[in-house]
Amino acid sequence: MRKAQSTLKSINKALSGEEKVSEQELKKLVESFVNQGSQEGEIHKEYYNKLSKILSVEKLARMYKAEDDFRMKMIHQFRGGMSQPPQPK
Repeated sequence: MRKAQSTLKSINKALSGEEKVSEQELKKLVESFVNQGSQEGEIHKEYYNKLSKILSVEKLARMYKAEDDFRMKMIHQFRGGMSQPPQPK
């Protein structure tokens, strides 16, 4: 994920004119960004396959939901903009 964010920052700099890059270099950056997303998807699939052998579907779904809720809570805390993050439904 960090690699993808770093690549996206490089793309933003190139598009804003902060960094001078050729069209070929920009193409490589975009392809790298897309491939990193694919790699992350493969990791999710691998862990899903492993976890589905030991957890029920409901427990697995609850785990994914808890991870997302926790991530959102941490983002809200980090930003400090809201004293209370929105409550999940």
